[in-house]
Amino acid sequence: MTCLTFNIIIYYLLYIFSLSYVESFTPAARAVHSSVFIESNNRLYFLGGEINGNIPVNEVFYLDVSKNFDTVSPPWTDLTPAAAIPFRSSWAGVSDISINGDSIISLFGGYMLDNNIDQDSFTSNLYTFNVTSQQWSIPQIQGNSPKRRRNMKSVIDDSGIIYIFGGYFVVPTTPQEIMFNDMIKIDINTFSLSFGSTQNGPTRRCAYTATLLPKGIIVYIGGYEEDGNSIVDINEVFLYNTKLDAWSLMNANNINSIESRYLHSAVLAPDGKIIVYGGLKDALGEETMKVVPDLAVLDTNTFPFEWNVPQVTSNVGSIPSLACHSADIVGDNMIVAFGNITRSNAPSVELNPKIYLLNVMNYTWVNTFDPKQQSTDNNIDTTQQDKIAKIKTEIGIICGVIGSVVIIVIIFFINKWKKRDKVTLRIPGEETLRIPSEKRL
Repeated sequence: MTCLTFNIIIYYLLYIFSLSYVESFTPAARAVHSSVFIESNNRLYFLGGEINGNIPVNEVFYLDVSKNFDTVSPPWTDLTPAAAIPFRSSWAGVSDISINGDSIISLFGGYMLDNNIDQDSFTSNLYTFNVTSQQWSIPQIQGNSPKRRRNMKSVIDDSGIIYIFGGYFVVPTTPQEIMFNDMIKIDINTFSLSFGSTQNGPTRRCAYTATLLPKGIIVYIGGYEEDGNSIVDINEVFLYNTKLDAWSLMNANNINSIESRYLHSAVLAPDGKIIVYGGLKDALGEETMKVVPDLAVLDTNTFPFEWNVPQVTSNVGSIPSLACHSADIVGDNMIVAFGNITRSNAPSVELNPKIYLLNVMNYTWVNTFDPKQQSTDNNIDTTQQDKIAKIKTEIGIICGVIGSVVIIVIIFFINKWKKRDKVTLRIPGEETLRIPSEKRL
């Protein structure tokens, strides 16, 4: 077999195997990003955020939670090359919605910077991302457009209405407003926007958490309020009834010394308790200090609600306290990602590049994620589709390898049959040329 023939075979084999090779991806450390779990395809999506130097990015990537993994090497997949956000995004609100049976991610507000220059790139408050087609679009929403804002939360109820309360201004308003206390309602069924009641509602604020309970009550915890320019008392829990469009205030019991905070996270555990993690507080004249305790639990099964500090254990060593991070519930696990690492005696200066897993049933930090611990009502059709896709990939690889072997065998017998020192190369329109054979390996 000639060197030329051998090289052709090598290149062909490399091409075949490259079809099944997926380049590894490790996202950069970041904060003030957006995250949302899409149950239909078992993926936890991350959008935008700010990396070192407070630089917003337009990245879109996801964590595959359909299979086992450990926190040292999570199964990341980067969608940015084909599905980047149309602008650089940070401090935005995010929700998972369904439109005509498609799983959609809605991205509301936040900073929107041009992808090439440091210039505002605002076109619409609301963008949507179809996770199947991986296409971004701007839905046509009827109703008065709300003022632009950032650092607020987006919640969607079971009827398809998105609720967005308050937030911090993005551009100067007339009259000037630093923070907001309005309730924006976006009905995905009719693509209409309206405003909910503010009677008996919270003061103007941002950097809070919003958690939807099964009965349609949104629980607002902590944050930073314009009135007094101070951190909201963590015991003052505002409740918004989505069924009645009505606010109420509940003073939660707190026999533990749980510090008030903002820029924290909150998730609803399967047992109906809200797990609050991290955040910042005022200390030493700075508003960027670590809170105590890192983790607190608000029991919504009691009346009034009650704060508790569970005994937290770890199988993976020390876990840093964070702010401006994300936290999402997937089955029995709270997945905490990225954020600023906070300190007790100095402002935060370091970004976190890692994810952490908390088993919310026993409050233990663990290293390994097990998809069997996910809720049993996950979409079965999607699981079957994933299996089919995997089988198709394996069949493609096998066919490629078999094809390569067949080509090698054919070339081997052709060369054995010829047994000549010279090769005839025929070029259309030209005379027959005699080319010396290549040296054999």
